Amino acid sequence: RRLYSAAWGATMNDAAWRAYYDRLREQGRPHVEALLIVARKIIRTMFVLQKNQTSYDAEQAFPQPTA
Repeated sequence: RRLYSAAWGATMNDAAWRAYYDRLREQGRPHVEALLIVARKIIRTMFVLQKNQTSYDAEQAFPQPTA
């Protein structure tokens, strides 16, 4: 439940997380499923940050595709 709330808060307050959520919704994912995918990404991001002892950088979490 807390991860779901964290995912909802991230999509409401951070542009990078909102864009990720919107991209999932455009792919046809239902609202709850998209939030659960965001929650999993939050967990994976937190794990990598803890493992590498680094701080959060949106550029690394959401790399822009190269053309």
